[in-house]
Amino acid sequence: MHRSAAWQSQKQGMPSFLANKSEDSLVNWLKGVVGMIGTVFRGIGLREAMAVVGKQKYERGERRNFLNGMAAKAAFGPGVYLVQNVEAAAHYALCHAESEEDGAAVLCQQLHLANPLILDHEYGETHLRQDALEWKYSAEEVSQLVSGVSLLELVERTGNVIREYALDRQYDGIAYYVGDDVIYYIAYFPDKQIQHIQIDFTFDIHDLRNQTVHMIRNQYKEKHRCT
Repeated sequence: MHRSAAWQSQKQGMPSFLANKSEDSLVNWLKGVVGMIGTVFRGIGLREAMAVVGKQKYERGERRNFLNGMAAKAAFGPGVYLVQNVEAAAHYALCHAESEEDGAAVLCQQLHLANPLILDHEYGETHLRQDALEWKYSAEEVSQLVSGVSLLELVERTGNVIREYALDRQYDGIAYYVGDDVIYYIAYFPDKQIQHIQIDFTFDIHDLRNQTVHMIRNQYKEKHRCT
């Protein structure tokens, strides 16, 4: 069968978020999540970033409260949360910098997930949370746990359960496909799964008023290439 004809045949029965991809982009995406070894990013405050690079490990937890009611939720339990999108990482770095009165830093590192639990818009965070709760508790206990609480409270209560559920099924992390440009990763064993942590670029919170993330990053790269 001709390659394109075979691809059209194989697409039938696939989830829509995969079926809508070209053959080449699907192959590249699957390479990026199954046994993934690749570059991913994390945005944090500059002081913390320097400590992380020096020790080659993350020591602070994911859950943080930022200004204006924003927060890093650690929705999937303890682990290191990363993203393959530089702009998304820079947004988190900005939140950290503002709340900590610090500079902002985006770190790049190599991540290896041997067997990640893959989430997408068809089976996402809500579905996973429900499955995890039903695995851990009785129907009555689940009802009591979710009754009358806000989404943020529910996330705070259930992150550990989601991690337990994933580990019980032999997953070593999570790959959450949000869209073509954004995939989040959670490393449950970061000391073994994350290597070669380094500064990708740094910036001041005021830099984003007049420049894009990519402009700031390119300027940083050019400056440090010439020094």
